Amino acid sequence: MRRYAVQQRKTTKRFDYTCEVSGRVAPAGYCGGWEEPDAGHLARMLGIAGAAQFTRDFDAHIRPHKDKFHAEGHETPEEAVACYHAYLLDTLLRFTPEGDAEEPEREVKRKCSVKECGEFTTGIGHITGAVAFHWPLCKAHRNREAVAVLLTFDELWTS
Repeated sequence: MRRYAVQQRKTTKRFDYTCEVSGRVAPAGYCGGWEEPDAGHLARMLGIAGAAQFTRDFDAHIRPHKDKFHAEGHETPEEAVACYHAYLLDTLLRFTPEGDAEEPEREVKRKCSVKECGEFTTGIGHITGAVAFHWPLCKAHRNREAVAVLLTFDELWTS
């Protein structure tokens, strides 16, 4: 079980968004600081094809935000939550348009998650990684701005 939450540093009293697994706590997202992936380690863990795909994804979705990674913590818990929120939106947010369904259950149209909308759609917005969120989104709301409003959390638990 993983717990994602804001924790305060004992020494500096600053805040990080963190991931806790089996009692071990580490900063998560941008709060974890920048580290280049180790190509040799990736190849051993994922195989050559998996390492190549990881590198493509890393270069496309994480490397462009290199300057946002930091290790100095935040003044407030709210800043730490906002930092992880931005990390999820910047690096893990993807959209699947209508008619691009590979899964049979996507043939069912669902109401767009934006309250004021009401349009039915098979399109989705999703954040998938260590944490996962999925929203039915119509074409007009398949964008970062709409998802930023829908993405709300303080603490997350994953298995």
